[in-house]
Amino acid sequence: MKDSDYLSNFFEVGNVEEAKQKILTPENGFSTEERWQTETTPLANMLLNKLEISEGDTVVDYGCGIGRISKYLLEKVSCNVIGVDISKSMRALAEFYCNNEAFMSCSTTALKNLTDSGFRAKQAFCIWVLQHAEDPIYDLNLLHDLLIDRGYFFVLNLDGRCLPTIDGWKNDNINVKLEIEKIFRVVEYFSPPKDSVTDLARLTSFCGLFQKR
Repeated sequence: MKDSDYLSNFFEVGNVEEAKQKILTPENGFSTEERWQTETTPLANMLLNKLEISEGDTVVDYGCGIGRISKYLLEKVSCNVIGVDISKSMRALAEFYCNNEAFMSCSTTALKNLTDSGFRAKQAFCIWVLQHAEDPIYDLNLLHDLLIDRGYFFVLNLDGRCLPTIDGWKNDNINVKLEIEKIFRVVEYFSPPKDSVTDLARLTSFCGLFQKR
């Protein structure tokens, strides 16, 4: 359910550095740039393995930001990536940051239109996204619809909810993990790779692979 106090423009940014600060906040003594450099590679490598991404696959990066993970995937595998984000500025920066003709950014509305027109992907992933989503149940249903039968969905997410609102961060008590399990089949839960998240995040998050029923 949508929150009337939700700040839909919270993730609008003016440049790449501002975007990085929103995507990976300083934590446990690590700066945004340190986290960006150390966490991206092991996490993206796990994605490649868990989702079995191969040449020619079309992968959906749901909540792509400026394309931190997408850029790495595109450099490692000759796949196609559709980066989806609610932030118009993040989507524009993602085109610049990824700098790859196999990458396309779009809004959730455009993705819904593509899906309604018959588009399907083999794999999709959400990294640190659903905890901030205004309506995660809508997002999960859209992700389910866009996947092929038995397609795979990778998630790394906080256990709790952190919604940007006019009164600061808010927890609406939606259990994202439970909502995922209602819609998708659980393949496995596992720990993120070492050094891909901070110790604090590891204690307060879950990482899993799911499959369209």
